Amino acid sequence: MLKYQLPMLSCYKNQSKSTKEKSVVGKECIVFPTYAYRNPQVPSEWIIQSKGWTVSFEKELDLKRRLLKFITKCISGKLEGNPLFDRRFKYFLAKGNKHRSLRLQVTDDMGKLIQPFTLRSSDNGLFSAQLHLPDSPTRPLTHLWLREVNKKDRRRPMGAYDGWISLIEPDGVSVISDIDDTIKQTHVTSGARTVLNNTFFCPSQPVPGMAAHYRQWYQLGISFHYVSNSPIQLARMLLNFLQNHQFPPGSLHLRDLQHILSELIEPPGQSKIETIRAILKDFPHRQFVLIGDSGESDLDVYTQIATEFPQQILKIYIRHVPTEPTEVQTDSNKIMVESDQVNFDPTDIQQTKEETQESIKPTTQLASLVIPEPVTAILPQMSSSEAELRERVAEAQKLLSDVDIVLFEHVNELEIKK
Repeated sequence: MLKYQLPMLSCYKNQSKSTKEKSVVGKECIVFPTYAYRNPQVPSEWIIQSKGWTVSFEKELDLKRRLLKFITKCISGKLEGNPLFDRRFKYFLAKGNKHRSLRLQVTDDMGKLIQPFTLRSSDNGLFSAQLHLPDSPTRPLTHLWLREVNKKDRRRPMGAYDGWISLIEPDGVSVISDIDDTIKQTHVTSGARTVLNNTFFCPSQPVPGMAAHYRQWYQLGISFHYVSNSPIQLARMLLNFLQNHQFPPGSLHLRDLQHILSELIEPPGQSKIETIRAILKDFPHRQFVLIGDSGESDLDVYTQIATEFPQQILKIYIRHVPTEPTEVQTDSNKIMVESDQVNFDPTDIQQTKEETQESIKPTTQLASLVIPEPVTAILPQMSSSEAELRERVAEAQKLLSDVDIVLFEHVNELEIKK
């Protein structure tokens, strides 16, 4: 068992004072676990890369209620509510608290204040800033906490609602790990409906052995960064997953996708590339191991990163995720057709033709929120052939003379030589 609690979320509070249909019934401030690096100009100072999202939850409007019921039936075939789906999907209906003044505190494990900061959220409720923190020789810590506070919960103990800060020295080894199908079983290659079921309706399951292996590395002094294409609306689910299955603490980096109807216009993996670039630039003297899977664009992303930072990449590991022949795989491109064919009881869900179309649209795009649209679009054509995957790895290896790319299936094939 780990002797610490992984960071999760910060400042959740319930309130239901208004009787209006659009009244706010809850607020939440998600503070992402992050890292700090030493200021190159002032080595006695830490720079914390803070990031978070502050949101409000409104009473469900009639159209939202119908949308939730519609999605539930399309994916699970049930009209009754699914508590797990409700908890996970509500962030896609949440409203960002724009231009909100936020009081943050950096504290130690005991909640002792080290330094306060004040930030303001953007138009979509996101907030991010580089926070400068003087080091102290009397405080030889490996981590700190970042928490959002208010008068009501200022004295609450440290725990599940606070963001972990990894204090990472300039030299050493770090792991940049994907999440879906690398450490968490999502089954991206099995089709969009399977992805949606595993994301919204099923308890998250780890890839066997990965948590224990990562913990062994962590105990050797290796730092971790979890970089995923999942949108920030899945932050709570992913943080719960990392904590419940005892993955070592590390920074969490997700895709900034704020609206359920947002069009995904960037190339697949672009968000990942930009995030990894930023991490490597913050630690120019550290070496990195990149771990991903064959189901998305990790091989292409990591190959590009290794060509840009060849001296910093020790090794690339790609987990082979075979495509299992399922009903979803053969019909995964028919999710819109199947949605159109769902038979509603007119007495159960009353809605106009225009509202029906608006409900179908986000339903069919839901898979693109969980995995990038370009990846979703090619799922039926993706091959699970190990021979073809090895050919892709060989082509990528030709571009990298000094970095090994290793295709693996079992966790015992992973190793790091420091």
